[in-house]
Amino acid sequence: MQCPRCQQGSPRPDAQFCPRCGAPVKRVEESGPLAASYADLRRDLTEVVEQQTTSSYAKRYERDRFGHPWGRLYRAAEERAIRRALRELPAGGRVLDVACGTGRITALLLRAGFAEVAGTDVSSAMMDEAKRQLPHVEFFQGDATGLRVPADSYDLVICVGLLMHLDPGARVAALRELARISRGPVVVQYGCVGTLHRFTSWVTGKPWGALYPVVQSQLREELRRSGLRERSRFWALRPVSSSLILSLTK
Repeated sequence: MQCPRCQQGSPRPDAQFCPRCGAPVKRVEESGPLAASYADLRRDLTEVVEQQTTSSYAKRYERDRFGHPWGRLYRAAEERAIRRALRELPAGGRVLDVACGTGRITALLLRAGFAEVAGTDVSSAMMDEAKRQLPHVEFFQGDATGLRVPADSYDLVICVGLLMHLDPGARVAALRELARISRGPVVVQYGCVGTLHRFTSWVTGKPWGALYPVVQSQLREELRRSGLRERSRFWALRPVSSSLILSLTK
């Protein structure tokens, strides 16, 4: 038996979680379609990360991701869920958009009434595109698991589109870092799968869009380990999508 994410063997045929990465383990053979699909998904993500270092990719990123009917539908649902989470929070103070990419969520924050907004991303090419679209906003390069920012620097920290692409260890490290730099709430996006998602993956042999989706029990454990508590949650296109927006507090 093999974990479809880290590709390491599970010690017991009935294991529910991988002992190496902590991910839910499905009973699939190494040559099975689901394991192969996750391998393809990991390879695709590696290519995306490499492409994000180029300005040409950054310039077409939004068009490639949302320039089709499903992309437009998903974007509208995701941004609606984010706005619902933000309505619970005061609009004043300093806000940091972590893993800001080309600045889509940064712009959403400004439209929602947050005046003092900054963004950070590991890719300078993506931020160059964000700066082109939002020249009045401060952007700086940084890794979400280790930002060079003093503790309690921001009144709100938001991170959308990153955690589902991190392995469990890196995800908890990022959550702890978000909690460290925020003196207020933290808003994040998870890829959270339920029974329908798992059954559909088993039937079709295809993984969900998130590279590292979690189940509810794993989500709760990661929040506990990071010192964060859930305030509220907002789904985007449930049950079609696993996208979940969480409003968290320390």
